[in-house]
This record gives sequence, structure tokens and C-alpha cells, in this order.
Amino acid sequence: TKLNDSLFINVYDTVKRIQLGNDTTLCTSVTLDAGPNFKSYRWQNITGTRYFTVKDSGLYYVTATDNCGNTFSDSIYFYPK
Repeated sequence: TKLNDSLFINVYDTVKRIQLGNDTTLCTSVTLDAGPNFKSYRWQNITGTRYFTVKDSGLYYVTATDNCGNTFSDSIYFYPK
């Protein structure tokens, strides 16, 4: 008797760490990008998108979770001009 079986496997792109950039002087608005291939995003104001637009000086941070449940985070400080 010959038996067959199958198994479905999800393969996800590897996620690199989040890199928002160096602290910098802010003179216009800047859009921060937390990067692709994360399952979820959480910015300091609880926004849950990949992008966040900065309009004021201050500390901004994001935590992202990949498909395997690993978390990555980064922060950036914008100084007033």
C-alpha cells in the first residue's frame, strides 16, 4: 500500500532591523519609513502603519512585529531649527 501526504508551509521574507536614521534638525515635514515585510507596526502615537509623517521636533519611535512574532524597534529625535 502506498500512502501520500502533504504539508503546507508559509515562507516569509526575512526582516532586517528597523533603521529610521540619525537624529537630525527638522525644518520641514519628514515621512519616516519603518520598512517592509512586517506584520504589524506601532508608532509612539499608536498609529499602526508603515509610514509616519513628522511635523514637529521631538522623539519619535516605532516597534514592528514580523510574521514569526519577533519585535524590532528604533527611535529618532528631531531637533527644532
